[in-house]
Amino acid sequence: MLNGHTVFLFVLTLSFHLRLVKLCESGNCSNAIDVPLISKLNAPLKAELDISTLTAQLKELIKQEVQASVSKTVKDLIRKEVKLATTNIVKRVNNAVDYLHTSNNVTMSTYMQELKETMMKPAFSTFLTKTINPFSGNDILKFDDVRINLGSHYNPKTGKFTAPKSGLYQISYNLMGYKKSTVTFQINKNNGAFVYGYADGSGYATSPSSVLIELKKGDKVYIIHRTNRSEKVIGKLEPSFFSGYFLQPI
Repeated sequence: MLNGHTVFLFVLTLSFHLRLVKLCESGNCSNAIDVPLISKLNAPLKAELDISTLTAQLKELIKQEVQASVSKTVKDLIRKEVKLATTNIVKRVNNAVDYLHTSNNVTMSTYMQELKETMMKPAFSTFLTKTINPFSGNDILKFDDVRINLGSHYNPKTGKFTAPKSGLYQISYNLMGYKKSTVTFQINKNNGAFVYGYADGSGYATSPSSVLIELKKGDKVYIIHRTNRSEKVIGKLEPSFFSGYFLQPI
């Protein structure tokens, strides 16, 4: 609260346009109020007031106002920063939860699919229902009587088995020549020969065999003719077959 000196000083200032002056006599200086109107009239009146108390009060008031203003500004800034930081944290947490939820779903789906594939190992067993005549050139034998086809990875329209996953497979086959017809063929892995087969033509000769073959996912296995001769393969009574199954991953 301002005291009576302060009120008196403001009234004088408004009425007479007071000025603050410093008076010095014999080395002693003091602050004083000069009233211009009275000074111009050469009047001997001079008002000397001690305004040190007023100055201290004004300084304290200004200090309090500045502190209050700074305190409010700082509080507002802190409040905004805390709100922004909280918002960012909430977004990060939500994003992390969404990621974990999606990741867990994908992981579980992948696991269930792998478990299903492991429990149901790919396998096929096929036969010829009719005699193939002629079997020549680059003919691929298409075994049309599909008895087993776990996973549907053998295609009777192309005669090819496609590995659904990488690992070790066992492939078995047998071809019987008609009467004294030879049968010259090979087991292909993709576009290259993996093993050769031959029925010698001694009279309904056969060539049963079984091989282990390492396949990568997507590799194809099939039986293809490999000479220029035209030959006959018996399909009736099930002497000719092509089969295979997955053994284990590598």
